[in-house]
Amino acid sequence: MIGILGIGFGFWWADSCAAAFVSFEILRDGWANLRNSVAQLMNKRPSDIDTKSEDPAIDRVQKAIEALEWVEKARVRLREDGDVLTGEVFLQPHDQSELLAHLEQARDVAYSVDCDCMTSVWCP
Repeated sequence: MIGILGIGFGFWWADSCAAAFVSFEILRDGWANLRNSVAQLMNKRPSDIDTKSEDPAIDRVQKAIEALEWVEKARVRLREDGDVLTGEVFLQPHDQSELLAHLEQARDVAYSVDCDCMTSVWCP
């Protein structure tokens, strides 16, 4: 519309400038979406949609798991799978006794930190 109005006012180059601007915006949007798609395929760290800052859920889960008395070290990796966060927790226990019960406890703690129980079948 700006290009047509520019031509109407005698600026013969206005339509070309408007087309170049539209082309630039299309390319910029395509590049941003391509970068985002590749990052999602590579399982980048989840981020907030509005602020683009890193999702604090990973840090909260890691701190909750490390707070368990039987855990020596822990590492959490989460990724976005649509609207759901999925991932793994790697941990090193102090000892191997009652390991299955301890792992179930760690699972329950991880889910309780950041869980929408209406959408997840694993929430306690």
